[in-house]
Amino acid sequence: MKRKLLSILMALTMSVAVLPAVAIPAEAALTPAKDTVIVGGITLTSGLYLANGSSAPSYSKPASGGYAYFKNHVLTLHDAVVVGNEAIQYCDNETGEIAICSSYSLTIILEGNNFAEGGDSVNVASIGVWAGDYDESLTIQGNGSLTATGGLATEGSTGIGSGGDLIITGNVTVTAIGGTVTGEEGQSWGLFAQTDMTISANAKVTAVGGKANGMSGGVASDGSNIIIDNSTLIARTLSSTGDASALERDPDLINASIAVASRNSSGSSPVAYTEDDFYDYKYIKITVNGADGGFPFIDVPTGYWARNAIGWAYDGGLFSGTSSTTFSPDAKCTRAMLWTVLGRLDGQTLVGPAVFDKARQWAITNSISDGSDPNGNVTREQLTTVLWRYTGAPQIQNDMSGYTDFSSVSYYAREAMRWAVAKGIVSGTSNTTLSPQDTATRAQIATIFMRFSVLMGK
Repeated sequence: MKRKLLSILMALTMSVAVLPAVAIPAEAALTPAKDTVIVGGITLTSGLYLANGSSAPSYSKPASGGYAYFKNHVLTLHDAVVVGNEAIQYCDNETGEIAICSSYSLTIILEGNNFAEGGDSVNVASIGVWAGDYDESLTIQGNGSLTATGGLATEGSTGIGSGGDLIITGNVTVTAIGGTVTGEEGQSWGLFAQTDMTISANAKVTAVGGKANGMSGGVASDGSNIIIDNSTLIARTLSSTGDASALERDPDLINASIAVASRNSSGSSPVAYTEDDFYDYKYIKITVNGADGGFPFIDVPTGYWARNAIGWAYDGGLFSGTSSTTFSPDAKCTRAMLWTVLGRLDGQTLVGPAVFDKARQWAITNSISDGSDPNGNVTREQLTTVLWRYTGAPQIQNDMSGYTDFSSVSYYAREAMRWAVAKGIVSGTSNTTLSPQDTATRAQIATIFMRFSVLMGK
């Protein structure tokens, strides 16, 4: 199965789109000059700082808070939050709403936790980070993290892309997520490189392709090589239509010690994988040559009852840790957290500082929740009701007489609880009790979502 050559994400010609594309004239779009970078719609020349939320760059470093700093084709992101709502002209004179954009080679140094979010575009593309043309490159390095997302777009959405080589190296954690694309032939990629891609030196990378009617993948390269060396890559696609796979081509795995786990398209639990063909999988995790890509949470020891489910939820991008080394499995889960996890499973791009607000709006819009009490702890009956509504509120007959506390299930949740027990999504807290008003822990919710994903084929 051959992938059409991308003219940097998508061709400008498409037959029919679900939403009408509104072309923005080239003269109305920003264009990065050779010695500049556009950050959140603001052009930075060498030596300038841009504080979070500011529209005025400065030659003085901000006294506090996050910022971006540009000098000599190097952009330092320090706890930066960047949103791209401006139309920017980039490679091949295409136009998109891009959070961070350079027309030439760019090195990004990560400090702290950083976010770059492409706008919900009426243009052809929405991109978190883009750099370079065919002979240029984008390099991401440092000691921090970057979450880069493409937004809603008509033809293409990408988390991180390069018109030339893409290099992610060093002790960095990078998450790149393509957004939803509405056009008939639209494409969504987590990471995209026009030429070669290299992930090396203990980098931890997660790449997710979003929903698209055309092509969707975690990682794509028009070059000859995707190289992974001493690093960990998790790649997946959220798309169930079109041409979807975790990896667009077989990678070159440098050095011999390789551990791979994969999920097939039905959402089954991770299984050992030793063959050479990566293409058929919608989820894959690759750890090369002893890179620090193992189970990260010291508070979820080997043998813990929910360890597999927690690993599944973390690797799949549904849950984050409460720190880099802890998951807090017994901590309570709020309603906002529940909406976020379900939205991510649905394929929504829910990341960044305003993630809970976005998740709440998604849940309300889709009649999954009324959005009230976002900080309230989720009960077991509330959890089952949300999942039941998400599936279309199916009616099912199930004898619940074996549970002595079924009568205590709130009236609104009884059909949902019948359904959840019948489908094996929820089991009792004992052979005869459901404990519907008990609050659900993070470990319990990870387990229930793993079962639910199998039911939904995700």
